[in-house]
Amino acid sequence: MTTPHYCANCGTLLRPDWQFCENCCNPVADHQAATVISAPQPGLQAAMPAVPSKVNTGKKQSRLWLIPVLGVGCLCLFCFGVLVVGGFLYLLDQSASPTYADGVPEITVVAEVIIEPTSTLENLATLTAISPTEETQPTETALPAPTDLPVPTETQIADSQPTPDNGLTGNQKRDDTSFFDDFSSKSLDWPEYDDGVTILKYEDEAYSFQITEADYFDWAYFPVDFSPNSVSFEVWGLPGQQDGTFGMMCQFQDIENYYYVEIDLEVNEFVIAQFKADEYIPLTIANDEGQYWHKADPLSASPEQVNQISIECSLDFIVLAINDSLVYATEVSEPFNTPGETAFFVYAFSFAGPEGYKVFFDNVAADWVAE
Repeated sequence: MTTPHYCANCGTLLRPDWQFCENCCNPVADHQAATVISAPQPGLQAAMPAVPSKVNTGKKQSRLWLIPVLGVGCLCLFCFGVLVVGGFLYLLDQSASPTYADGVPEITVVAEVIIEPTSTLENLATLTAISPTEETQPTETALPAPTDLPVPTETQIADSQPTPDNGLTGNQKRDDTSFFDDFSSKSLDWPEYDDGVTILKYEDEAYSFQITEADYFDWAYFPVDFSPNSVSFEVWGLPGQQDGTFGMMCQFQDIENYYYVEIDLEVNEFVIAQFKADEYIPLTIANDEGQYWHKADPLSASPEQVNQISIECSLDFIVLAINDSLVYATEVSEPFNTPGETAFFVYAFSFAGPEGYKVFFDNVAADWVAE
């Protein structure tokens, strides 16, 4: 029985053909120098496989000890590469990051362009004239040329611009808050109309308004673009019996919502009332007969004589003056919320003859006065 030999370095059982311990790679030059255990532990021979007694001296030396060495070397090279690449990326990121002072980022302003507000076309032209860098230069989609903008038609331009009052004569005038017409010309454009029932026309440097159908009334709006709350005018009728009344609508919302002042030159009476949701609401108090018409003593005795009428008509208050005399003032208990238009109206009584009823207006002044 061959005497077993063990590695003097790690105690591994050595085979006869080993020149290096395959456990710790320690050279085994002389088996005799290895530690000899004369009394092996029980069962050791049975656990070990049979080995030949002849040593194969022609076998190449084992290189298994190189495996852990090479593995450690590769690992070191890999770690070194990671450190080098990571350090380079960290330095690159630091060079591109903003610097900080007292914890606040320091921002370097490369360039600043200030464009003063102008009209749309001028602003776009200014932006187009700037030559930014290639990275910031806008494309045609992002910033179309000014010629790509829609151009208003002549009709749109005309609608958006006030029409100049050409050919004004006498004391005629019209602006954003005031109006005066002595009817010395047709330049202020009152409606002219004749359908056989309603007849509106310029006549003898005045404005005539006639209704030829019995129990019928019609109205004509003031040719202004604001809502007057102060109006004055001159008015007179034809000699003889007056077969109708005239008056002024104010704060006119629609045909079912408006205030009005109505005057009868035959009996020299007046009434002030409101229509709201087509419901009649008298604004003058009832007289002894239960009627809301009141005497207007300042009116001229003859209907063909000129009367000066002044009406203050705000949303919540109405005042009537005739020939420079205060006649009536009343509050509106259920006022409208928004200002409305102003119009003259004429009504022909149910018993009016074929000529109906006709009056003349002149020296019409209308103003919007801040309240």
